[in-house]
Amino acid sequence: MFTLENTSDNEEDFLSKKILSKEDNFVNEEENYFFNKNELIEELSFEQLHAIFKEKKPGECGEEEDSKAIRLTPSQRQYHFNILIHKKRGKIATKEKNSLNKKAKIVHLSSDFDNLLRKIQVHYLTFVIDLCNDALRVEFGEKTKYNFKQIDYEKKKIISHEYVNQLKCHSIKQLLQMKISPKNSKHFEFDNLITSDKVCKESMFLKAFFDIKYLEFFNKFYYSEDKKIDRISFLGKEIIFSSKTKPFYFLIQKNETHKNLLINAVKSAYFYGYNTLIGNKSFKIIKKEEEIKLKE
Repeated sequence: MFTLENTSDNEEDFLSKKILSKEDNFVNEEENYFFNKNELIEELSFEQLHAIFKEKKPGECGEEEDSKAIRLTPSQRQYHFNILIHKKRGKIATKEKNSLNKKAKIVHLSSDFDNLLRKIQVHYLTFVIDLCNDALRVEFGEKTKYNFKQIDYEKKKIISHEYVNQLKCHSIKQLLQMKISPKNSKHFEFDNLITSDKVCKESMFLKAFFDIKYLEFFNKFYYSEDKKIDRISFLGKEIIFSSKTKPFYFLIQKNETHKNLLINAVKSAYFYGYNTLIGNKSFKIIKKEEEIKLKE
């Protein structure tokens, strides 16, 4: 066994230099040290340093010889372990880096179906409120005190499968029961519900108009691929669109590069793959609603 007594002055000098050399996991950058180099030399004696760096395999020395080894305090041993900490290198680190790069390259495009569907739904629900206000003016005059506020955007933008299916089963009056946008801070959050109840008691025309189903309203009044709609007729009355009331035609004009994608998204999400609402599944929905009314 190599002991301190067998170490010559030259060997001691060599060992001291070796401890502070770059080859033994030391770096030049000062911020990368876990300790002050001068403190290490001052706090640890040469015997202790020698005990840290001497080459000794487990089981090579007996118990008697081990008992003579210099035992270090926990704080002193900590220097040794900090020195040996390395960053990951090689294949594992390269794989992790490549994995992060792949995740960084994933981009959610505006042409993705969910983004298209959200754009259509937000635009349509805005149209519903604007057209309902046009209907109010037809029935009560241009200076009517009644007015519907836009629905909360946080509700408009939800496009989960379950939520969209719920909307499809709603009537326009049920949409008017939704919370209004928090931008209308001076108004009660269910102001639209109160307004719809009042006007439906005063006008059978409006009651019938608000009883129209979500999908039927979409198909009859909102959806048009290549024709600009500026008015509709309902129960013998003509409802002229205000400058705010913009049907689907305006959406595809604004997003002309995605025109075909928007049209296909409508057919997929609202018309069940057909060009209009007329299809097998739409008839099933109507039949189911009729059955529910008969049971009631």
